[in-house]
Amino acid sequence: KHPTPDTRPVTENGDADTPPPPVNPRKRSFDEATLPHWYWQHNEDADPDTEAAWTAYGAAENERLERNFAVKKAVRLNSTYCVSFEHNIQYRADDPAKQRAVRRGTRGSVLREPAERGPVSREPSK
Repeated sequence: KHPTPDTRPVTENGDADTPPPPVNPRKRSFDEATLPHWYWQHNEDADPDTEAAWTAYGAAENERLERNFAVKKAVRLNSTYCVSFEHNIQYRADDPAKQRAVRRGTRGSVLREPAERGPVSREPSK
């Protein structure tokens, strides 16, 4: 387990104050399956380098995660869960010791690197 993350609120609504960097319209010609997408590790017994270990976040959660990842700000997803990009974990707001790994992959695969803004962490937190 990682040390307990800083659980102070990021902003009042849980989002970063800074908008995500603009997307260059000329770079939109790539396959949509290569766009960044976030996953949480639902099966800690499965090999983390297999798709079976991971569940994709929904579209709204993914958008918030990506926006906050761009500025490296922790985010509160809802009344139950927060995500720390510093430790690549999702944790319970009421019990930060309860943690699961998060990973940034693509819409097509948790194991593929996104087309924009850097690689996926290959060593998720446990």
